[in-house]
Formats: sequence, structure tokens, C-alpha cells
Amino acid sequence: MSGRAEILIRDHLIGCLPPGVPPSFRRIVSACFDGVGHKRKAVGHMEMFDGRPATVEVFQWAPNAWGHRWSDMPGGACSWEGSCWVRCDDEGNILPAQMALAFTPPAASEIERGRR
Repeated sequence: MSGRAEILIRDHLIGCLPPGVPPSFRRIVSACFDGVGHKRKAVGHMEMFDGRPATVEVFQWAPNAWGHRWSDMPGGACSWEGSCWVRCDDEGNILPAQMALAFTPPAASEIERGRR
């Protein structure tokens, strides 16, 4: 696993969140860079808040400007609903089976370890 790709993905995804909102992922299972030049991106295979897998791509689209897209997310999109992450359908409706799913955040030491 590329440590630099993992750090880039972790820092970008956490940096997109409002203060106090935990990440939607439990851990980055693997990460690597793909492509060359302006098409280079970091690809991460994640374990999400509910244990399901997901794949994210983090890319630079302008100097100091980064974006991401979820290229694979079985179970539906994720949404922070005040106190927990939930799964949503394509219209943004919370999926009923997810309403009671409690979020288990990663340990603070696990998050801090990933930032080094």
C-alpha cells in the first residue's frame, strides 16, 4: 500500500467534513496512485461505517484544488444525518434498514496514526 496515497485520501476526505463530523469510513484497506501526469489519482479501497466496502478516487483538478468521487459504493450513498451516518437511495431517501445503524467511529489513535 502506498503510504502517500493513503495519507492523501484520508486527509482529503476528513478535510471535506464540517467540524465535529467523523469520517464515513472505518479504515482505508488499501491505497495506491493510478495514472500519470494530470490524470494521476489516488485510489482507495475503504471499509465504510457499516462494514461495507467502497472505492474512492481523489484527484487534483487545479492547483491546490482537490476533488473526489466514489466509484463503487455497494449499499447506496452515505449521508450524515445529525448524529450518525446512514445509507440513502438515489433520490436521497434514507434506507429504512439503516435508520437504527449506530456509527462506530475509528479510534482516535487510528486516525492520528494515518496522518503521520
